[in-house]
Amino acid sequence: MSIKNKNKFKFFNLLLPITILAYFLSMLKAWWPGQMSRDSLDQYLMSLNILPISDWHPPVMALLWRFLNHIIGISSPSTLFVFHLLLYLLGLYLCIIYLTKNNFVRVLIFIIFCAFISSQQIVIWKDTGMVGALLIAIGSSLMLTKTKINWKKNTLLFFGIFSLVYATSIRWNVLPSIVLVSFLLIYSYFGQKLKPKIFPLSFVLLGFLFISSNLLNYSLVKVEKTYPLQHIFIYDIVGVSVRSTGETKNRFSN
Repeated sequence: MSIKNKNKFKFFNLLLPITILAYFLSMLKAWWPGQMSRDSLDQYLMSLNILPISDWHPPVMALLWRFLNHIIGISSPSTLFVFHLLLYLLGLYLCIIYLTKNNFVRVLIFIIFCAFISSQQIVIWKDTGMVGALLIAIGSSLMLTKTKINWKKNTLLFFGIFSLVYATSIRWNVLPSIVLVSFLLIYSYFGQKLKPKIFPLSFVLLGFLFISSNLLNYSLVKVEKTYPLQHIFIYDIVGVSVRSTGETKNRFSN
C-alpha cells in the first residue's frame, strides 16, 4: 500500500470519531449545562447538600454528581450532563464499529441513531445514564467476540461490568435488561472455554451487581429511606401517586 493510500485509509478510519466529536461539541454548545426535570433538580440539590439524600431517587447518582463537581472544582449541573453524554457516545461507538467496517455506513448509522435519541440525551436523568451505561455494556460484549488480545478483553470486561454496576445502581427496574446483558457479557468473554458454566457465572455477576448497587446506594453516606415501593417495577407510578396525594392533602389542610 502506497503512502498516499495509507493516509487515505487513516483519514476514512477517523470519519466516525470526528463525527462523534462534532456531535459532542454541538450538544455542549446547544444545551449547556444540560436540561433538568423536577427529578433532576432534586438530585442536584442533594448533591449540593441542600436537600438530604433519600432513595426517592438513586443516591449514587447524587453522590457521583457531588464527586464530579469536587474533582472539577465547580458546582454545576454540567458535570453529570457531560458524563452521561460520554457514556452514551462511547457505548454507541463500540456498537457501531462492531456492526460494520464501512466508515461511511458507520457515520450514517450514528447520524440516524442520534436523530431519534438526542432529545433525550440533553436531560440529566437517571434514564439517560442508564441508556449510556447499557450501551457500553452491550458494545463491550459485542467487541469481546472480535478480539483475542488479553489486555483488550480485560479492558472491555471491566468497562462492561462498571457500566452494568452504574445502570443497576440508578435504575433497579432495569432488571430484565441487566439479566440479558450480563449473560451476553459473560458468554462473550469466556466463549466456548467455559460453556457449561456460563449460566452460573452470569448469576454470580447478577448477584455482584445487586449487592454492589445496594452498597453504593446505602453504605457510602446516610440515606433517608422513603418508600419501599422503590424496589418494584411500577414504583414510578405508585410513588408519584402517593407523593401527589400527600401534597394535595397538605395543601387542603393548610
